[in-house]
Parts: sequence; structure tokens; C-alpha cells
Amino acid sequence: MLQFGHRHCLRNGEIRIIKLHRGAENDPVEWSYEYHYLHHHVEYESLSYTWGEAAASRRAFVHDQNEVTYLYIRPNLELALRRLRRQDEERYLWVDALCIDQTPENGEKDEQIASMDRIYNHATRVCIWLGGEAANSDLAMKFLDSILDLPGFATLVADDAKSQEWQAFVDLMRRPWFTRRWVVQEVALARKARLYCGNSSVDWPRFADAVELFGSHSLTVSKMLEAAMKGHHKSNTYEELQRLGAYALVNVTNNLFLKYDDGSVYRRLASLEYLVFRLTAFNVSEPRDMVFALRSLAKEVRGSVDLKIDSSRPLIEICKDVVELSVQESGSLDIICRPWAPATLEACTWIRHATESQFVLNSEGMRANADRFVGQPDQPTYRASGLKRAEVDFRFSKFIPTTLKAKGIFVDSVCKTGGAVVDGLIPSDWLRLGGWNDVQECVPERFWRILVADRGPYGDRPPSWYKRACMHAWYQSSISTRALHTPTALKAVQSAQAEEFIRRVQSVIWGRSFIVTKNFDYIGLGPATTNTKGSTDIICILYGMSVPVVLRPRHRGSFYNLIGEAYIHGIMNGEVIPGTEQVFCIR
Repeated sequence: MLQFGHRHCLRNGEIRIIKLHRGAENDPVEWSYEYHYLHHHVEYESLSYTWGEAAASRRAFVHDQNEVTYLYIRPNLELALRRLRRQDEERYLWVDALCIDQTPENGEKDEQIASMDRIYNHATRVCIWLGGEAANSDLAMKFLDSILDLPGFATLVADDAKSQEWQAFVDLMRRPWFTRRWVVQEVALARKARLYCGNSSVDWPRFADAVELFGSHSLTVSKMLEAAMKGHHKSNTYEELQRLGAYALVNVTNNLFLKYDDGSVYRRLASLEYLVFRLTAFNVSEPRDMVFALRSLAKEVRGSVDLKIDSSRPLIEICKDVVELSVQESGSLDIICRPWAPATLEACTWIRHATESQFVLNSEGMRANADRFVGQPDQPTYRASGLKRAEVDFRFSKFIPTTLKAKGIFVDSVCKTGGAVVDGLIPSDWLRLGGWNDVQECVPERFWRILVADRGPYGDRPPSWYKRACMHAWYQSSISTRALHTPTALKAVQSAQAEEFIRRVQSVIWGRSFIVTKNFDYIGLGPATTNTKGSTDIICILYGMSVPVVLRPRHRGSFYNLIGEAYIHGIMNGEVIPGTEQVFCIR
């Protein structure tokens, strides 16, 4: 038995392609190898699929000149090859598990991974394999035509009789393929793509349009499914449907490139910072692939950082290079408050783990974290450091490579904190610290603005009626306790305006604490772990940051830990710039 299935070592610029032999449904899976240079424009299709958890247990046969050998492949790959195999002619495919020697010693894997953007972009078609028929997937595939019927779509999303079809479509979008980070480049770079599930198939653009239409009405669909599935152990919360990998994948891949009519790419539009932040919901089995799977999608940046694919490099060095590259490109330091890195990364407080992302859900399908104050890369919501660009040194100490040296200004120390919001419950001591002593009286201006971080849901200034909605929410739900459980309040409200306000509040306060500063009586929101005991946390504004940050002094202030970002009312738009400049060493 061959361990890999070939004996030919690839030359520079060369790839393997399998010639999948024709066969009937129950015939063994067989193929032979061909070798081609990418620049020769050979015609082939690429397979995009999930390896699956099952071990390689299905026998397949490889023809090599006059010899036939066999090897074992994973069940999901065997299903895909059987589905794509033709009865009357051979089919030429590129399949990662069969066309890349995964043995780390020979270095082929790194070279081929670095070429995967060209491999997928040169393919005549990318074949997306979701798996066999299951969970009403045939019903979901047939339902696509109804979703794409634009004149009838408004009726469709409000028709309770279609809850089974909508549930089947949601279940289809929950397939494991939509959680793989590598599929982002496989789809985004495809000249053409077709999606296969069981015996059904559809061109990718039709599926993508259906997903985006669903996303535009996911709140309505969520309410329909929650009502229809009451008593069943299946969660369809609005937060969960908004964070489906299929929706994120379609939303992101539609805006990554400018392409010629033949599908070839002539300009990349997205920064690497945007990609690693926006795609935290997509998983990898190898932590370094959180960066490597997206590297080829990002626009080129001229600088001192070379992010070449090298699986032998320490993870901390790769992540540090991502931060340095992002700062060089944008002049912004906001990436140190954006969650994006693998949770396995060694302790380094200015590289935030993806588990803190706003796209993460808890076990009950509710959000686990608040939205980021720093907003989307290249679209800052605030301007706390004014027009100052980041002034940082990533090579401050060769003995401690995880030290970041950054210039900024000290604002104040934290002297009081309110309890952290858990599962959407705003503690009563927030009202006391915010000066709202009687909920039957008018809410203080800065208190309600802090609850929404002085912004509406799209980053613009909040409407004036938010103040009225705030008083209504407390008056209706919490006169006696003063604490407000926002999920309960959300179910109790009877107006779209009140619902919008509460959802905006949830996106801001979730998992955060109310904070008060010592000397200037600033109030705002900070991380749940903000500390006022022992080594008192401080508020500062680092140059290049769009928001203030909370730092914790260590070893008598010789260095600091980054606790996280903050919203401090009244200093979010450069009001304290310029100030007394100092240097902060952050580890």
C-alpha cells in the first residue's frame, strides 16, 4: 500500500491533478495522477470540502503506469468523489488531501499552501461539497427557488406555514463546511463555483443570493422559528442566525476583490486586519492557519514584515507580525483591542484571543461578548487620539519579544466600578454610579448615552428618542429592582423603537463594567475585569487608538498589561489631545 499515492516530487510551480476514472455508482473509487505547471493553464476543477472527524477508512485505488495500488481516504472525501464521478468520462480534479504531500519533512506542504490562491483561481470551477443528504437538505435546496422569487419574498418570510422550509435552510447553513477558514479563499477566488449536497446542486451565486436575502430578514425568520420550535431542543435566536458562518462567508467574500469578467483577480480590497477580525467564527485545526488561510486574500502592504507561509515559525512571532503589519498599513493601533488570535497563544495582552469576539455565542445561542468599541478596521467609530498616528516599537526588548512600546497620554485612574453585566443583566449599582437615583424621574443625559456608547446601531449619532426608550424600558420592567434584565425587557417591549434601543444596549454593555475615574469624575464602560484594588487600573489614550484603553501597572509601573478597550464619556473624539506624553511598555 502507498502511504500517499504517488512517487513524483513536485518541481517549482508544479501541481498534481487527479484524473478521476469513470464509474458507476457502486464501483470502487479510482484515479491516476497527472502533473502540470500552473502557468500552462490546464483545465481542472478544485474540490472544497471538510475532511471530517472520521479516520481514513475507505479504500481507493491509484493507477500508476502499469501498477495499481491502494490507499485509505476519509469517508466524506469518498462520498464527494463518488458524487462528482462521471459514468461516461474522466474528470480532472485538484483535491488537497490527494494532491499535496502532507509529510512535514519535505517542505512541499508549505510551498503548495502558498500557491493555493492560484490553484483555486486557475480552476475552471470550484466544486463545493457540503456532504450527503440529511436534516431535510433536499427540502432546503428546493426551497432556494422560492427564496429567490423576489416578488414573493416578503410574503415568504412572514408565512408561518413555511417554518419547516426555513428550518431546513438554516440547518443547511449550519453544515460544518461553513465553519472552515480555508473555504473563504476557496470560494472567494473561484472563477465559477457550484455547491453540491447529496444529489442536489446549485450554482454558488444563486445560493449566495438566497443567504443574503435570508440575512436581511433574519430577525423575522428567527421569531417564526422560535415560535414553531417551542418545546424542541433547537436554538434559533436572532443572535445565532446573524452569526451563521454561511451569512458571514457570503457577506465577506462578495467584497474582497475586483475581478475581470473571466473571474481572474486584478485587485485585492481587504486588509489582513479586516480579515482576521471579521472571520473569527471560522475554524482551523492548526493555529497558524488562522493567518495562513487568509494571507493570500489580503491586499499587499509594503513594509518590513514578511508573512511568508512557514509552519515551523512560532505562533507568537506570526501573530506579532500581523499586528506590526496592520500598524504599518493603517497608522492605527486599534488591532491590539480586536479579538482575532488563536486561544492557544501564549500570554500576551496586546494580542487578543478570538474567544473575546463579538461573533462568539454562548451555549444558549446568546451573545457572549459585546461589540467592539474600536469598530471595523478602516472605519473607526471614534477618534480618541485625534489625528495622531501610532508611535510604537515592536523590538523594544529582544529578551522579552512580547513587549510593545507605545506612546500616549495618561488620563486618570479608575476609582469605582459597577458590577459586570452577566447574561444581559444591568446591575442596579450602575444607576447609582451614573446618577440616576429615581427611575421615575428623567434619566441623566450622559447615563443613557453611555448605555449605547453614544452611537446608534450603525455607528452614527444616536436618535434623541433613545432617551425616551431608556426611561420606558426601566419603567416597564424594573421600577422595584432598578436592575434591568435586557433579554426579558426585549420580550416585553411592544414597539420596534424600544426593541432597537434594547438591542443596541445589549451590543454595548454585554460582559462590561461601569467605571468611574478618580480625579476628573469621568464615567463610562470598561472590561469586566477592570480593577480598583491593589494595583489600580488606569485610563490612557495611546496614539493611533480610536478609543481609550484600560491598563494595569505591573512591577511598580515598569510595564503594563492591557486589560481592554473602554468607552469614557466626553473624551472619545480627541478632547484630551494633546496632553502630557509618556511611553507605556505593554506585555
